[in-house]
Amino acid sequence: MINFLVKWAKWFVPILGSILLFGFVHVFQQVGGFIFPGWSMAVFGLFFGVTLLGYLLQLNVLNRIGGIAVVFLAVVIVAGTLLPKQTIQSYPERTSQKVSEDFDAAWKAIYGKNLFEEFSLHNNLMAYLDSLADFDVHRAGQIGLFFLFGIALGICFLFPVDPIHRPEFLGRILLLLLCGFLWALQTELLQSLSPTRDVTFIGFLESLIGVSGGVVLFALFDVAYVSRKKALEDRRFNILGVGIDAVNMQDCLELFEEIIGKDINLECGSLIPLSDTAESSFLYPSQEETGTLELPDGQQFEVGSQESGAKTSNPKPQTPNYLKLSSGLQTKLPAMTTAMGVAGIVESRRRQKLQRILNESVLNTPDGMPLVWLGKLYGQRRIERVYGPDLLRDACAYGEDKGWRHYFWGAAPGIVEKLKEVLEIKHPKIEIAGICCPPFRPLTKEEEDALVEEVNASNTDIFWIGISTPKQLYFMDHIRDRLKCKIICPVGYAFDVNAGVEKDAPDWIKYAGLQWLHRGIKQPRLWKRYLPDNPMFILKVFAQMLHLKRFPMFMHERPVEPYQDAEGYDRFPAGCVSLSAMTMESARDRVANWVETGQKHYVNICTADTVVQCYDRPDMAKIVKNAGMATTDGMPLVWLARHFGFKDATRVYGPDLMLELCRLSEEKGYSHYFYGATDEVLAELKINLLKKFPKLKIAGMYSPPFRPLEESEKTEVAERINAAKPDIVWCGLGTPKQDYWVSEFRPKLNCAAILAVGAAFNFHAGHVKQAPRWMMKCGLEWLFRLVTEPKRLWRRYIIGNPRFVFQTLKQWVRAKHILKRMALSE
Repeated sequence: MINFLVKWAKWFVPILGSILLFGFVHVFQQVGGFIFPGWSMAVFGLFFGVTLLGYLLQLNVLNRIGGIAVVFLAVVIVAGTLLPKQTIQSYPERTSQKVSEDFDAAWKAIYGKNLFEEFSLHNNLMAYLDSLADFDVHRAGQIGLFFLFGIALGICFLFPVDPIHRPEFLGRILLLLLCGFLWALQTELLQSLSPTRDVTFIGFLESLIGVSGGVVLFALFDVAYVSRKKALEDRRFNILGVGIDAVNMQDCLELFEEIIGKDINLECGSLIPLSDTAESSFLYPSQEETGTLELPDGQQFEVGSQESGAKTSNPKPQTPNYLKLSSGLQTKLPAMTTAMGVAGIVESRRRQKLQRILNESVLNTPDGMPLVWLGKLYGQRRIERVYGPDLLRDACAYGEDKGWRHYFWGAAPGIVEKLKEVLEIKHPKIEIAGICCPPFRPLTKEEEDALVEEVNASNTDIFWIGISTPKQLYFMDHIRDRLKCKIICPVGYAFDVNAGVEKDAPDWIKYAGLQWLHRGIKQPRLWKRYLPDNPMFILKVFAQMLHLKRFPMFMHERPVEPYQDAEGYDRFPAGCVSLSAMTMESARDRVANWVETGQKHYVNICTADTVVQCYDRPDMAKIVKNAGMATTDGMPLVWLARHFGFKDATRVYGPDLMLELCRLSEEKGYSHYFYGATDEVLAELKINLLKKFPKLKIAGMYSPPFRPLEESEKTEVAERINAAKPDIVWCGLGTPKQDYWVSEFRPKLNCAAILAVGAAFNFHAGHVKQAPRWMMKCGLEWLFRLVTEPKRLWRRYIIGNPRFVFQTLKQWVRAKHILKRMALSE
C-alpha cells in the first residue's frame, strides 16, 4: 500500500502543484495587475515543463542545464511578469512608474487598503507591546505553530551540518532566519484572502518570533547535543585542566587486571606513552628538557636531574616499552593511577608539574562527590565515586585469587605493619611483596636506591603509596622510571582507614559530599586546605562551565625561564611551549649534523599562530616542546628571544631554511623528499628548485589526499618514503596538520630530519606571493598575508595576534612573580 501511494504521489504532487501555480497566475491576470505577455508565458511554460518532465523521469535536468542558464531563465520570467499589459517604449522612469501603479492597483483589488501608507515601525512595536495585555490562547497557538515550523526547518537543514564547521553552520542559521522572515510575511499577507482581510503587523511579528525561536532553539540544542556526543566518546572529561575518568569500581579493577595481565619484560629506563609518537629528542627518562621549572615550596629543580639542584647529564636513550590497552588507552609501565579529589585538582592549578603528572596518569578516579556530580552533569552516567580506601580494599580482594603482588609504602610508623596484618587476616591468599614506612623527610639517594632494589627484586605488581597529596604524586612521578612494577597507585590516608587506625566517615556523609567537613572536624589542620581550596574550586568550575575561562589539559610542564635542551642548544619560553633560540646558519648546520651523525629528529617551524594554537591544543603543545628544534619563524618570536637575553637570535624563516639546506645539499649530496600540497604545486616546485640547484637530489614527491589518511594508507606512505631513502623530508600541509604529521611519522621514517615548513611549497612554486623583505623585518608579514588571503587568514591574525600579545604579557608577569618567589625562598 505504501509503495502504491509513493508511486502515485510521484506523479500527483507535481501535477497538483502545476495546477495551483497556473491558477494563481490566472487570478492575477483576472484582477488586472500583472499580465504575462505571450512570449513570457511560452518561456515560462517551456521551463516549467522541462523541469516537471525531468522530475517525473528523474533526469536531473537542472544539473545538466547549469546555474547560469537557470539564472537567465529566472530573470526572463521575472522580467516578463513585471511587464505591464501594453508595451512601453519610453524612459525607464515612466516604466517604473507604470509598474508601481499596476502593483498598487492589484493590491487594492485584492486587499482594498494601502498597507504601507504611513507605516511606522516604532508605532507598530509600541502597539504590539500594548497588545500583550490581551494575549490569548489563539495568539499563543499561532506562535507555537510557527515555533514548531522553525524546529522542523532546523531538523531538515541544520541537523545534517556539523556545528564544528562554523561558517557553514552559521550561514545555514542566517538563511533559515531569512526564510522564516519571508514565510511569516507571506503567511500574514495571505490573510488578505480571508473574509476579514485583516493583515496586521502584530500577526507578522508573532509569526516571525515563533519561527525564529524554533530555529535558534534547535541550533542551540544541536550544538549541545553534538558537543555532548563527542565528549562521551572519551571517558575522560576536563575539570580545571585535569582529566578525570568517568569510571566505577569495576572499571578500575578490570583496568588493573588488564595491565597486570600483560606479559611484558619490564626494564628500567625511558618508557614513552603511545601518545608521544615521535621518538626523536625525547627518548630520555622523564625528559622535559633541562631547565628551571616551578616545584612545590618555591624550590628550583633542574629537569633531567635526580635531585634538586644537581644537574646531571641525560643517560643514553633506551628502547621504550609501549602498552596499548583494549579500551584504547595508552600508557607506559609502570602505569600511573591516582585517586583524584578536589585538593589535587586545585593544587594542579598552582603547580604545572602536578598538572602534567595527573594528565599523564592512565587512570584518575573520581575520589570525591563533586567530581561525580560534574561527571554526571557532563552526561557520564556510568561514573561512580571510587574512594581511595575502597579501591585499595577491593583491589586486594579482587587480586587475591589472581596472584597480584602488593607493596605498601607510606603512612606513619606502625600503621603499614598494622595494615599488613589486617589484610592477611581478611585475605589469607594475598601476596604482600613488602612494606616500608618512610621517614618524614625526602629520601636520601641511598634510601631511594635501597627502595628501588627491594621493589624490583620482589616482582611487585602494584606499588601503593600512602602519604599526603601532593607529595605522593610528586614521589610517584620521581621514582616511576626506576621501578619494574606494573602499577603505581597513590591512595592518601587509605592505609590508615584500612588498618583501622582512622575511623572513616559514615556512608551518608560520603555520598552527600560532606566528607571534607567530617575530616576537618577530626583533623583541624586540614582547614588550611579546605577553607581556601573549596571556594576556589567552586568559582573556577563555574567559570569553566560558563566558558568564561579556558583550562587546557596540558601534558607538559611550561618552563618559566630559558634552558638548554638535550643537545645543549638554548630554548626560551613562549606561551605554553619553548622555542629554540637559533640563527639561520646554526639551524641549517644543526640539521646537517643530524644527517651526518644518523640522529632522528623533527623540526617545527613556529609562528605566533603556532604558539596560540598550542594553548588551545595541549597535544600539539607537547609535540612542539618535544621537537628536536622549534624555530622562530616570525619577528615577534625573535623579539621575545632577545627579551630573554639571546641577542644573536634571528628569524629562521621556513622557506629560507629550505633554500639554505638545498644549497648545502648540493655540496654534501643530501637527498630530499617533499610531502604535501597538490601535484601541480609539487611539479612547479621541482622545476624551480632544480633551476636554482641543478645538483639537488630529489628522492621523491607525494601529494596526499585532502582528508585524513587511513591506517593502511599511512603505512603505504611510510613505505613509499623509506623506499626513496631520503635524508631530509619536507612536510607542507599547513599548521596544525603538519605538526601532527611530523610527530606521528617520526617513528615510521628512516630519514634524519622531518621539517614542517607550511607555505614554503607554494612560495617556491610561485603559487603564492611572498611579502617584501622590509615587511618581514618589521614584523608586518602578517598584514601582507592578511591582505592577500583575507578569507583564509582573517581569524588567524585578527583574533590570534591579540591573543598572542595577551599570553606573552601574562607569561612575563607570571614568570617574574615565580622567579621572585624562588629568589626569596633561597
